[in-house]
Amino acid sequence: MKVLRYLLCTLPLVLLLCGNISHAQDAKPAAQPATAIDGVTGMKLWLKADAGVTADAQHAVSKWADQSGAGNDARAVGIEQPHCVPDAINGKPALRFDGENDNLTLGERYLFAPTGGITLLAVMKSTVEKNIPTVLSFGWAPRGYYSFQYDRKKLGVWAVPLAETAQGGAASVEHQSADAAVIYTGIIRFGASCILRLNGQKVRETSARFIPKLGAEDIAAKPLRNAGMPEKGGGGPVSIGMQSKVLDATRSFGGDIAELIWFDRGLSDDECKSVEKYLSAKYGIALQ
Repeated sequence: MKVLRYLLCTLPLVLLLCGNISHAQDAKPAAQPATAIDGVTGMKLWLKADAGVTADAQHAVSKWADQSGAGNDARAVGIEQPHCVPDAINGKPALRFDGENDNLTLGERYLFAPTGGITLLAVMKSTVEKNIPTVLSFGWAPRGYYSFQYDRKKLGVWAVPLAETAQGGAASVEHQSADAAVIYTGIIRFGASCILRLNGQKVRETSARFIPKLGAEDIAAKPLRNAGMPEKGGGGPVSIGMQSKVLDATRSFGGDIAELIWFDRGLSDDECKSVEKYLSAKYGIALQ
């Protein structure tokens, strides 16, 4: 009875502080999706912890609904679920990943990029240092994949080639953010370069001629991670919080993610600044 009384008393407060979070058995429709931020088009994934989060009474997240209108909802598989924390980043909610096996996937959905590149922006705070701290990745390394990485001491973006003899692209930077929340921007321009921005400032750009553009045949090159074994973290070709198609704690992200925005093209510097200004104003993170 004491446990029941505690849940009844605390659950409404959690629902209020976590924004548009829904109980798993009583999910509410997500807010009307948006297709652009400040006129910046090409958004195909928009996950934010103050909207579209479905969690249970222990705050374990089973679904993070895409707000872009593209229908790329992220879901947990098995028991490896991140948890919603109401005031994780400057009073705003975020999803907390344990740095071991918490992750979300897009199931069988894939993030295609029909134009010249891809861009990911994220608001997050790292609490665990990892060998390969994967925030979002998709594809399979031996056949070609993209990976966006961040922790307290380093950030990176990787584009692995379609064949072992081809040249891919990568950019990485060491930094010291302690436990501070940051605005991360990673850009991959096919056949050109990888770019990293941190809190509105470009910190690294590397040139590469053969950065791959993956197609459906590349996605099908390897079965889904632990397919048919949800208890072991079976998932799809796009993973959040862990490298795609791999269940490896050394390649996971540990910390809080408040917002993820993915574009199916490489944004210009001015477009990056527009989205970064939106994130800065929302989360109180100063731009450099």
